[in-house]
Amino acid sequence: MKITKLTPIIRRLTAGNSNMFTGPGTNSYLLGENEVTVIDPGPPMVNHIEDLISLTGKSLKQILITHTHPDHSPGASILKEMTGVPLYGLTTESSRKRDEEIDIDKILNHGDKIKTSEYSIEVIHTPGHASNHLCYFLIDENTLFTGDHIMDGSTVVIAPPDGNMSEYLKSFWEISKRIPN
Repeated sequence: MKITKLTPIIRRLTAGNSNMFTGPGTNSYLLGENEVTVIDPGPPMVNHIEDLISLTGKSLKQILITHTHPDHSPGASILKEMTGVPLYGLTTESSRKRDEEIDIDKILNHGDKIKTSEYSIEVIHTPGHASNHLCYFLIDENTLFTGDHIMDGSTVVIAPPDGNMSEYLKSFWEISKRIPN
């Protein structure tokens, strides 16, 4: 397990699912120390989920998913089952037809805020890659968690009918309104 500390409250653990679509693997992010949020637990890889549990322990408060594609969300169901921690995200009619069913405890909407004693997160609905794609803006650190909306070293796949290039381009406007210059 290689954990990378990005800031005092952001850590990254990359799943071992590297391929042409995921690059080195799906990044899972751990926010906070005392009230931990995990963003994108990744694929259903038990060793990766066990690593997330060992890193968060009893401090895990919630699980967020950016979207329901198989490299980002199936691990969330396993993590939820193993810890009893609530899972937050979004499903749409289109995503339910395309992706595996996932038991989300709280549906998130554009503009929702998630607050802990350590940090605050704003939810930004960013359809395009997937109709249910969400980005998470960590307000306290001016950091955006983009899932597959913006990728390092690869092109984002926009595959209709769930993907939509017009929506994808429009969603950049929503992101730009929240990030300070």
